[in-house]
Amino acid sequence: MRQDRLKINPLKGGFFFYGLLLNRIWKNFLKMRIFRFESVSSTNGEIVRLLNGGVTPPFGVIAGGQTNGRGCHGNKWIGQDPGNIYFSAALPVEIFSANSLPMFTQTFVLSLLVKLEKIIHLNVKWPNDILFAGKKVGGVLLETCFSEKTFKNAVLGIGINVASAPNLEDIPEAAYEATALGAHLPSISRSFVLDNVIQAVIDAIDLYKRGVYAEFVANNWKIFDAFCHRQINIRLGKTVFSGEALGVDASGKLVLRVNAKKKLSFDSANARIIL
Repeated sequence: MRQDRLKINPLKGGFFFYGLLLNRIWKNFLKMRIFRFESVSSTNGEIVRLLNGGVTPPFGVIAGGQTNGRGCHGNKWIGQDPGNIYFSAALPVEIFSANSLPMFTQTFVLSLLVKLEKIIHLNVKWPNDILFAGKKVGGVLLETCFSEKTFKNAVLGIGINVASAPNLEDIPEAAYEATALGAHLPSISRSFVLDNVIQAVIDAIDLYKRGVYAEFVANNWKIFDAFCHRQINIRLGKTVFSGEALGVDASGKLVLRVNAKKKLSFDSANARIIL
């Protein structure tokens, strides 16, 4: 394990760009400690181990691969390509309330997509999948631990396909074909994306500290929403609802117009978009 600055392999842009990226990564390092591993069972699990060892948030874990990573709804996120991103961040729990915590994943994803917009346009599939042209390139998982009804820790896990995409044919729960950013933008590097991931986490924390995260999500969701004003299906338990996606409300819930007079809101904890 190492706790150090990240090695840099930026987009092709010459020494000026290289210097700017080096300066930015160093500033990020000063704001958030980064622990590096060649491979782990789960970056989220490694965060919990470090928290239990007394490391104080915010800090991050980056690995070259993970053998038992977790995604939403019990899905797996496994990969051993060191060109991809397997990253988790321990979040400062004092900035959250029980009501505000669920929106952090959306705040982070939008912060990241805004940053990457200058080189590639990506979309968000509610609540936390990252898509390119309808194919999945990344996902986010927020895990929490409570002690006596208060937050003990909050861990954000991020996986992004930069160099390669997994074969999802043998994963029946996979709703989308996967792709990698490098397949569409060969000049993109893992270091460049990782720097933006770390900065997006820092920015999302700052938006929460300033109390403006809900406004930020409201202003940016429809710009990147993969399904805005499209007909979709939502599964809630054994029931499927169909209607027009209208974006998210002030608490991050998905709003669905089921008919001219009726709208429904869905919580990401127990509902999901299905094809």
